[in-house]
Amino acid sequence: MGYKYILCDADETLLDFSAAEKQAFKESCAAFDAVFDDDIYEIYHQINDSHWKQLELGLTTREKLKVERFEQLFIETGILPKELAKDFSTTYLSNISHQGQLLPNVVEALEVLSKTYDIYIITNGTAEAQHGRLDDSPVMSYVKELFISEEIGAAKPSRDFFNHVIESIGDRDLSSYLVVGDSPSSDIKGAVDFGIDSCFVTNGKEYKDHGQTYTIKSFSDITSII
Repeated sequence: MGYKYILCDADETLLDFSAAEKQAFKESCAAFDAVFDDDIYEIYHQINDSHWKQLELGLTTREKLKVERFEQLFIETGILPKELAKDFSTTYLSNISHQGQLLPNVVEALEVLSKTYDIYIITNGTAEAQHGRLDDSPVMSYVKELFISEEIGAAKPSRDFFNHVIESIGDRDLSSYLVVGDSPSSDIKGAVDFGIDSCFVTNGKEYKDHGQTYTIKSFSDITSII
């Protein structure tokens, strides 16, 4: 095994993104006097997910994603004029940057891991949101560095992203690294394509074999496998 470095995804691996996203969206709707309910939120969630998948595939840009997901939502639901999408996006990003909810037992697991491994966070999230949610988070007491795709100029699963991370850490021995994340299309694919071992966090959902080295239900389970 011989790992030295743990590269952890942020959202739905360490951070409770589902809770953060819903609360930020709810607050943003309230700020614009827009209707909010579970049905509208679910539509937004699906639209947002599809736009992030397009970003991973290189089919859109981050700046387009920030606004176009809300344009599509407003067109499909009619809750606001599409012309307000840019202003709504600004409000949403501000709101989500204050949502730093953690998944259960994350801090305890990081405390254990940090005694043996150097821990880094690798995330495709926007810089404003991730700095707001992580910079003052208790998890950063155990993290060496935060790598954000928007600041790097490349996103997971691209080789450019992982090459930047490896070069920044300064150890080209890929057998020393383990990527931990919940996304088959960004975390696991990126690791497999780059030749790094990976640990797929299922969060209790059904899963397929995506070439991962390990599979766990939650991040806190990692202490039992390495």
